[in-house]
Amino acid sequence: MVGYYLVNIGYAAMTLLNWQTVTTLNQLIETIAVKSATIISILCILHYLNIFLLTKYVQKIIND
Repeated sequence: MVGYYLVNIGYAAMTLLNWQTVTTLNQLIETIAVKSATIISILCILHYLNIFLLTKYVQKIIND
């Protein structure tokens, strides 16, 4: 869980530093949607990688 929180905090910090000037409502919605989709995708990949690695590790322990 700590890794997920660190990714969220790190991504949020880096994102806030790199925002361009938002002038319209449509641009604001688009920017928030892209930033949210990126962090959700990263967390999804980390989650499935974590599950995959834990499954392989447990199977290795059971077979030994």
